[in-house]
Amino acid sequence: MTTSHFIAAKLQSDGFTNLFGTLESILGTDSNIVEFQNDTLPHATLFYLPADISDDLEDLYRAVLEKNALRWNIAIAGFGYFVRDDIPTVCFLSPVDRGDCARANDDLRGRFPAYTPWGENRLPFVAHITLFRIIDPVAYERRRNLTEDAIRTWMERFDQIDLFERVSLFAADSTDRPEKQWELGHTGKSLA
Repeated sequence: MTTSHFIAAKLQSDGFTNLFGTLESILGTDSNIVEFQNDTLPHATLFYLPADISDDLEDLYRAVLEKNALRWNIAIAGFGYFVRDDIPTVCFLSPVDRGDCARANDDLRGRFPAYTPWGENRLPFVAHITLFRIIDPVAYERRRNLTEDAIRTWMERFDQIDLFERVSLFAADSTDRPEKQWELGHTGKSLA
């Protein structure tokens, strides 16, 4: 079941597996503490889309192809949290701010204004690479220092390395836990 779509900069998964393995050893794999992002599909979301995009599919793929023609460079600059009511809800990596992601988001907002008020597009754009959603903030807080030290150690190994692979269209099923996400493609042809 597809509950939403998004356009994202897909990143090389090499190295992310090591980071997620370390984080899982700290936080647990089947824990009720966090819900991990898919470690085989790291990405920086550029624009959120609803479940039904059939009317705009051709134009969306054209936009993806145009974004792939640009010179991208996405390296990791740091990490942070999205916070609600002073409680961290999502831990993410921050890409080095060269403006690539923000420019892409601005362009997509302009080209597809019907989707601008939809979902997370209503919020100010923050370039990020989600690591995990925090389910139990109290339990996470007990492991927060170890978790952040592990992220910092990983970041030292990947400092200033361009992780960009391609811009692509993705689908998600938010009814599943953890949320399922899959790549639809970057050319208009299925990646089957």
